Amino acid sequence: MPLDRARARLALREPQGLSRAARIVLLSVVAVVAGIELLWLLTGQSTDPLASAMAQVLLTLAFGVFAWRPAAASVVLVASAGVALLLDVGVLAVLVLAVAAGLVVATSSRAVIAGYVVAVVALSVIAMLRTSGGASAEDVTTLVVIAGLSSVAGSYLRVLRGRRLALASALVEQDAARELATQIERDRIADELHDLIAHELTIIAMHAQVLQLTRAPASRAVAQAAIADAARKALADLRRVLHVAQVSRDSADLDVDSVRNQLAVSLEDIRAQIESAGGSVDLPRDPSAIIDALPPSLDTALGRIAREAVWNVLKHAGAGARVSIRLERVGDDVRLAVHDQAGGVVVSPDLPSGGYGLARMRARAEVLGGTFEAGPVDGGWLVAVRLPIG
Repeated sequence: MPLDRARARLALREPQGLSRAARIVLLSVVAVVAGIELLWLLTGQSTDPLASAMAQVLLTLAFGVFAWRPAAASVVLVASAGVALLLDVGVLAVLVLAVAAGLVVATSSRAVIAGYVVAVVALSVIAMLRTSGGASAEDVTTLVVIAGLSSVAGSYLRVLRGRRLALASALVEQDAARELATQIERDRIADELHDLIAHELTIIAMHAQVLQLTRAPASRAVAQAAIADAARKALADLRRVLHVAQVSRDSADLDVDSVRNQLAVSLEDIRAQIESAGGSVDLPRDPSAIIDALPPSLDTALGRIAREAVWNVLKHAGAGARVSIRLERVGDDVRLAVHDQAGGVVVSPDLPSGGYGLARMRARAEVLGGTFEAGPVDGGWLVAVRLPIG
């Protein structure tokens, strides 16, 4: 199941602290111990003075602050121990600080840990000096052992937390990588569907309207043949796109139909389609010298851009449109321009246009380091792209 990315990142940014289960356990222990101490105090079983007994309860309650604010808890605990020393609680206050060392190590930053160590050492010295006859070697050893064991336990918990957070971070990155790969694949399939199938559907829609508007047998025969041919091509292209999606998902370099998208082939297809729709097209004269010098990536990109530009002609100018295509070498660049003007009798299919084609042409040009322009010119529409060859 994918990890909730927002929550995981938030958890990675938060200061280190106890988990929910650890907080519950800590607060339960603090409540039980504080309750017992208060019970002893209220029932008169405690032999300590009232102030000293209350100081012990305060030290116990200070542990509870670790459930919410570990750094603040360290300060509160040290302050409570200082108050307890003033009330002659003595070594017990230092013992409490030694026990709490593990919590400080497990939940606080290095700066807080360093400050806590300094405070504990200072309070320990004060407690020993205030103890009549000084602290015994056994007392010192006991405090050192308890503090050491507690710190080791805290360090182990800190390492476990670090591993958990590292695993969470890795899961977040893997989830993001999977989503990115999925989106890239979806975009690639959408591009293939648009580039290879939308054209044929435009041809079908346009000739279907021709069939509705004309009764001439010759014109109807041409339209019917164009519809059948476009439908066959669309089905073939759809099969190839599905094959890419199902079998070749990991092959980012696979082109569904690279031969068909080459510029020379695209220009011939454009001629046939425009003329079958009753329009005219002016193609570049002998473009082979320029096309042969193009790298495969530019050849395919220009072929697709030319097709897309003519699809827009068929969608908006319709049958009878006059199209002029220019291909020229300008220094180290190649320039392709497609300009159209509506014919005398226009049959334009009523097809939606969301600007996807223009966006795709611009993206193809820019990813190859080129420029793209499109807009109305001389009563028609001009699409011009310029790409660097070397």
